Amino acid sequence: MRKLIYILKKIFDFSEEILSNLTSREYKLALILSFIFGFFMVYYSTFSFFENKEIFLNNKLHSLQTQIKTYNNLPSYQYENNNSLEFDFNSFKEINQDYQDLLNHIEKKLASIKAKSIQIQTQHYKDKYFTYYELNLNFIGDFQSLMILLQELNKNIMVNKMKLEKNENKLKISLNLIFTLA
Repeated sequence: MRKLIYILKKIFDFSEEILSNLTSREYKLALILSFIFGFFMVYYSTFSFFENKEIFLNNKLHSLQTQIKTYNNLPSYQYENNNSLEFDFNSFKEINQDYQDLLNHIEKKLASIKAKSIQIQTQHYKDKYFTYYELNLNFIGDFQSLMILLQELNKNIMVNKMKLEKNENKLKISLNLIFTLA
């Protein structure tokens, strides 16, 4: 701290010595130059601030544009006027087809592992922003066939609950699967 005060005092003494030797004309010129230098320093700092702000806003705009592109890939709803709502039925058929394909895929996997007493119940839940399907699956098989089924499931299907009950030599398996359609 003392070193800093000493340095500032030396700078002040040096500037006082220089300014006291100046004539009034040189003094006015030094004031004008210092004002111009100060003005350009303020101008440069505000310019760099707004430049950084512009870069930040461009990055934000780019991220929002990518989000909009992903949302545009979802089923679209077209508004003709304020009173009517039209669905794009082609995209709705694609979702329904994907759902049926997924169920057929699961049924084929169950048939390939030779599961018995198969029971499938599906429900779909929808809110303002998100739709997901819940699949309750009950069948009788063995542990190895369960592992094969779980490994061959689609990556979008998540296991919510799994219940295993052993009855004699058979294993009763209850799975609760959750998935969305991309």
